[in-house]
Amino acid sequence: MPKVRYVVQRHGVPCVVKRQTGAYTPETGQRAAGTRTYRVKCTPPAPAAEYLVRAGVLTVGDTTIIFDGDFRPKNTDEVTVNSVTYTITHVYVYMSGTLACAYEAKLEQ
Repeated sequence: MPKVRYVVQRHGVPCVVKRQTGAYTPETGQRAAGTRTYRVKCTPPAPAAEYLVRAGVLTVGDTTIIFDGDFRPKNTDEVTVNSVTYTITHVYVYMSGTLACAYEAKLEQ
């Protein structure tokens, strides 16, 4: 799996990830306004891998991208790739021993 990191770093496309960062206020039940922007590389959006569909993890028609292990995406992050904005709905971690070498993110448009 370390080769996945190399491929994403070397051949990935640039993307922009926006993450809500405001603190949660229990009294109001709201999150304070705030975002953080990350510029990273990922694979181009692609249909879900067949083995994940067969395993029941994803469904036909789902779109995924892969980030290298240097950036950990979170659910609800907004990702812009090739001028199209997606929302991450689930993140799968690929491990190599104790090292997270890649993250596959399920996307909604």
